[in-house]
Amino acid sequence: MYGLIGKIIATPGQRDTLIAILLRSSAKMPGCHSYVIARDTADADAIWITEVWDSQASHQASLALPAVQAAIAEGRPLIAGFGERFVTEPTVGQTELQSAAPIRLATPADLSLLYALDHIADTQVERRAFIAQAVVDERVWMVELDGQAGGYSVIRHDFFGHSFLELLYIAADWRGQGLGPKLIRFMETQSRSTMFFTSTNESNRHMQHVLEKLGYERSGIIHNLDPEDPELVYVINLVD
Repeated sequence: MYGLIGKIIATPGQRDTLIAILLRSSAKMPGCHSYVIARDTADADAIWITEVWDSQASHQASLALPAVQAAIAEGRPLIAGFGERFVTEPTVGQTELQSAAPIRLATPADLSLLYALDHIADTQVERRAFIAQAVVDERVWMVELDGQAGGYSVIRHDFFGHSFLELLYIAADWRGQGLGPKLIRFMETQSRSTMFFTSTNESNRHMQHVLEKLGYERSGIIHNLDPEDPELVYVINLVD
């Protein structure tokens, strides 16, 4: 595996704008297990980027991707300079490797994997039809490692003019490894609106805790969808 840790100095006041540009470009990079951007707490204009790749060749190839080239062109005027840069050799165990598994857009060829990991799809034709249509619409992103699907998420972009995380599902034996928050953060990069919404049942305390820990705020409540279990709507402002 191949790793990089680097520091970028944004022009004054442009750090969050630069972060948004970099996040958009990192959505589809073959061979990238992890791409984490962090704000420097001691420098209001600095960010740190930590990358984990399956190989140096994959990292080098990513620089030629159209999305990355576009991000470089858009972000260059917002960069004042560069700081330290370190090449690393990531060492992870199986649990850590699962949590670093890449996220990619699902295709029709993945439907059997998605049905197998989702216990609801295993018994409900409606669920399988929903997943299949969302895949055709290119709204499903999945986590996969060595031919095994660990989870998936579905996004839509017509929630009162905003993007909405419609579904998040993590396979039973992949839970407790941070994949849920990882998928949520990734789906934020796919949002077409600055306000990104999602929802969960009032009974789902775990999901509420995850969302609130990630900075989501309650935005409303919808009754009468599930009997005696209201839907809680959450939102996050992606430019804050």
